[in-house]
Amino acid sequence: MKKLLIILVLFFSIKHIHSNNDLVNIKNFGIISIGNGHEYLGKHYWKLSFKIKDSLHLFEINSKENQKFIYFNLSKNLSSNQLNYLAENTVEYIVKKNNKNIFLKEHLMSFQPQNLFVILRMENKEKLNTKGKVLDSYAVEYKGDYYYLLRSILDNKLLCWYVIKNSKIVNIHTEFNNVNHQKTGRITVTNFKNDQPEFTFEYLNNSDKKIITLGENFKLISYISFKKTVLPKSTENIKYLEYRGYIYNQQKNNG
Repeated sequence: MKKLLIILVLFFSIKHIHSNNDLVNIKNFGIISIGNGHEYLGKHYWKLSFKIKDSLHLFEINSKENQKFIYFNLSKNLSSNQLNYLAENTVEYIVKKNNKNIFLKEHLMSFQPQNLFVILRMENKEKLNTKGKVLDSYAVEYKGDYYYLLRSILDNKLLCWYVIKNSKIVNIHTEFNNVNHQKTGRITVTNFKNDQPEFTFEYLNNSDKKIITLGENFKLISYISFKKTVLPKSTENIKYLEYRGYIYNQQKNNG
């Protein structure tokens, strides 16, 4: 009888943990989210714990009645060395709700965009209504369409970035040509909004940095300086949590 009770307790404990697995999600770029963005979480106390080497890390959040999701942003709260450890080692993550275990998972954290896009150095042969001298052009193929990022300079004063879908300009961004801006910088193909490719790159103006993401009729700009990091208000939505992790990860990696 005693063995039966122990088995039943273990069974219901495991069942309780698995029933909450859909409530907690480990996302890319150090994001661990709770909630689906549709249903209210209610007032509860949440604790995340994990170990880096022999050090135990604890993070706590109190959810409010009207919140539909909360999240832990490890890219914001940990050092670059600690984030590198999470990217190189499988770690056990535990989430407690009101001091009761609801989630336990071993996971290797990813800090890279999870897509299969291949960026090529390629020019668009169509006649386009772009301004200035073309500096460089890149392309990504997606479902039979080609998305181009073309960069030009106008009168040596204004830098222009054009996103072109096949032969149609679908986005434009401009910045003053600053001597501190690197003429050749890394372009990362991301897909923060949906499955379509986006181009994410940096613009440096004195000591301040902008991280710019351009897609089809879609633009996000974050600002990183020595004092603070500012993200678009729109990225507080649950669908942009990985973007928020990405920005803070860039801040840690690039300073």
